[in-house]
Amino acid sequence: MEENFKRLAGQIARVLNLSEQTVADYAESDDAIKGLGTAFKDFRTKVDTDGYQRGEERLSRKVEKALKAKGIETPDLDKLDDALDAIAASSSGKGLDQLSPEEVAKLPQVKKLLTDAENAKMLAVSEAGKKAEEQLKTDRENFAKEQLHAKVEAQARKIIADLNPNLNPDSAKAERQVSRLLTDLKSGGYKVEADGTLAPIDADGKYLGNGAGGNKSFAELVRETVTAEYDLPESKEKAAPGNTTPAGSDASYTGPKTQAEYEEKLNLTAPGSAERTTLMDSWKAYKEKNQPAA
Repeated sequence: MEENFKRLAGQIARVLNLSEQTVADYAESDDAIKGLGTAFKDFRTKVDTDGYQRGEERLSRKVEKALKAKGIETPDLDKLDDALDAIAASSSGKGLDQLSPEEVAKLPQVKKLLTDAENAKMLAVSEAGKKAEEQLKTDRENFAKEQLHAKVEAQARKIIADLNPNLNPDSAKAERQVSRLLTDLKSGGYKVEADGTLAPIDADGKYLGNGAGGNKSFAELVRETVTAEYDLPESKEKAAPGNTTPAGSDASYTGPKTQAEYEEKLNLTAPGSAERTTLMDSWKAYKEKNQPAA
């Protein structure tokens, strides 16, 4: 993940002509990320300006070429008025002092020349703006995707560690197995809920079902992905992540025993799911039973 982020930061740095460290600093907070947006805006302004200047250069070359084709031996865009006067005089048979500005403007050659010049300039600006807009869109999408993948990996690693699947005893090989699981999970779609939890969604943006009438939680999806390839310890096979039973006796209670454990498990369940309701009821019963007497 760190390598992917470095590659993304390097790409953005090259586009914006910034250092990779400056780009990385922008990702530290929501306020800092605004600086990246400003940098993108400055980049867009520069691209527009450069595109306009290139358009003017193309325009100058094209106009001077057209003037030369019309008999102006040493065309110069800065002396366009003199060249137009010469063309008008040649086309109409009148002397230079006999042509009015209105007559010059009505000459077909002059009208076409000016129209072509303006079109060439506008096309250059439009092409530069379109290219810059596409680049900004791609960079923003890639950045958002990297952030989502980082969140998926962080939460999935915690769940996988809790499930403790029977991976290869060699730590390096086990890490490669976990990496493959993470790659599979990152290929899916997710919605980040208001409380920060990840909710699996399909290609149409709809929540995935859990087969019991509720929405599938991220923990359930991770468990499905892991158990499709690896066995779990017997204790993990008997209970899904976050699944608890109402507190009857301390020996039978398998739910969270601290507020921190409760909040962590709550973040791994889907909003409105039966799993979350069971967890909340179980935690409430456990707290009431183990509340110190006043």
